[in-house]
Amino acid sequence: MQMGIKMISKPIQSAKRKNLVRNCIAKTVSAFNGSIKYRLLLFFILFALIPLTILGAVSYSASKTTIDSKVRDYSERLIKQTAENIDFRFSRYQDTMIQIITNPEIIAILKNIDDPRSNPKGLESLPLTTKLAYYIATSPEFKSVSFISRNHYIRGIWWTRGVDSRSPLYRDTMDGGNKFQWFPTHVANFADSAGSGDENVFTLTKQVFNLVDGDSLGVVAFIDIREEILSDICRQSVNGLPIQCFVIDQNGMIVAHPDNRFLFKNSSRLFGGKGLRRLLKTTDGVISFSGRYQNQKAIINAITLESTNWRVVNIIDNSYFYKESNRVIRAIWVMAVLCILVAILAAFLLTQRITTPLQKMLTVMDQVVAGNLSARIAENSAGEDVKDEFTILRDNFNFMIAKTEELVQKVYTEQNGKRVAEIKALQMQINPHFLYNTLDTIKWTALFQKANNAAEMANLLSRLLHISLGKGEETVSVADEIEHVRCYLGIQKFRFNFNIEVRYDIAKETLALKTPKLILQPIVENAILHGLADKPEGGMIMITAASMEGKLRFEVIDNGCGIERDVIENFNESQRKTGEIMSGIGLANIDERIRLICGPEYGLRIFSVHGQETKVEIWLPIFE
Repeated sequence: MQMGIKMISKPIQSAKRKNLVRNCIAKTVSAFNGSIKYRLLLFFILFALIPLTILGAVSYSASKTTIDSKVRDYSERLIKQTAENIDFRFSRYQDTMIQIITNPEIIAILKNIDDPRSNPKGLESLPLTTKLAYYIATSPEFKSVSFISRNHYIRGIWWTRGVDSRSPLYRDTMDGGNKFQWFPTHVANFADSAGSGDENVFTLTKQVFNLVDGDSLGVVAFIDIREEILSDICRQSVNGLPIQCFVIDQNGMIVAHPDNRFLFKNSSRLFGGKGLRRLLKTTDGVISFSGRYQNQKAIINAITLESTNWRVVNIIDNSYFYKESNRVIRAIWVMAVLCILVAILAAFLLTQRITTPLQKMLTVMDQVVAGNLSARIAENSAGEDVKDEFTILRDNFNFMIAKTEELVQKVYTEQNGKRVAEIKALQMQINPHFLYNTLDTIKWTALFQKANNAAEMANLLSRLLHISLGKGEETVSVADEIEHVRCYLGIQKFRFNFNIEVRYDIAKETLALKTPKLILQPIVENAILHGLADKPEGGMIMITAASMEGKLRFEVIDNGCGIERDVIENFNESQRKTGEIMSGIGLANIDERIRLICGPEYGLRIFSVHGQETKVEIWLPIFE
């Protein structure tokens, strides 16, 4: 009985397993038909991963020797380039040193540096200190430029503590004659009036000689250069590769290293005594050998700098060295053909399943980008019930474009109304006090001067109002805008009797062009009331108009008191808050009106030298 039960149970279990397998296959097929992710995954596994794996295995043994040779050649070229970059920098520093010590004004001051009447610290030689500060300010690599004589120390900006005529740097330079002397990286303490601090620097020195008779002045010029300059060159030269690059001096001491922990240490700790002796061996060209670096096998390259007897060292770890040999070289062509054939087949199958719906979407997207918001992706043909990612993307895209079209139309309608309202509102902000004051002046002038000047003022005012009101249009010709300014200045001369010379430089080809009206008069008014008000002797205003770079440019220049720098920066960076830096409508108001009428790339630009002059540029499009 039990045997019968067992025999019956076995077919049942076998059927369950078969059903389970069928379900897994069905789910896999369903996933393949319904999801792009599974299609791509399957195609990449079959037609990319397998051929590339075979290709890598076959090419490894064939490429190892060739790659090793190329890596060595590359490392030698790399270290030569690094040495050339450092020598170029050092040559620049030496040229700067020559400029300093051959400057006639500096030599004239240094001749008398040890005069008993000189200040013990040379601080009274302000011209020399200023010149040294100039070299520091124009060369960010320099930490300090200074001179040391037997009794004095003159610096530019920073005061170097502990440096005088008793220091080895001074003695060795004096003993070296007319040679450049390079001293390796050391910690120097720099101080100024604000405080002090330590910094890693290496130093270039040279003895100073009289330019006339060639005699030594007993003075040494010092340039302290930041160590990070050399470290940055080393770091950049390896271009992110796992290669260590650093500089050692003739004794094996580390001068520059991207990792500051290695500074001031003897490199024998890294290479051992035997390795260091090979590095310091005098030779032309690149020294290259296999050795140990921090107890790890490595390829070591070194080259001596031309400008000094320091050496640039490159370390390539063996693990990286042989890792590069995994690349395909010789067998790549045979396997590449196979991969291309497989890729073509895979691309054909994949393209048929994927690119057709994508192409439809891209076509509609191009239409939308071109401005056709009514474009939609067509529905699937009858009988296609697959609800894959393309279908979801199509439906969501169509919905998004429909909503976007609705919102754009709504925003356009609102913004268009708002823009018209803003332009009209800004146009209405002209301060009427000027007109009231002018009419009042005309009245009193007519009474006191028997109406002669009053008639002229009335004529000017009539012309001014005619141009201002016009026919209700937003623009006028350049000729009318200049005439409007002339009328305004004529009235102002009657009112205030000022002594201001006004010059015009209007290009003939601009007179017929169009410009937003009433943009020059407020700027001229600002120049008179704020720029030239405090100049009783009078001043000058220059008004120009020219066509430049396909645009119309006005300039209003006055030689008044100028505008403070922070106000100009605020305006030119579009961060102004009130914009009211003049009376009546402000510069910000004019700028905003121009931008609303002409576009955001047009408007005002202000340039001013406080206490000297102010120039306001107006940039407009060419309106015929």
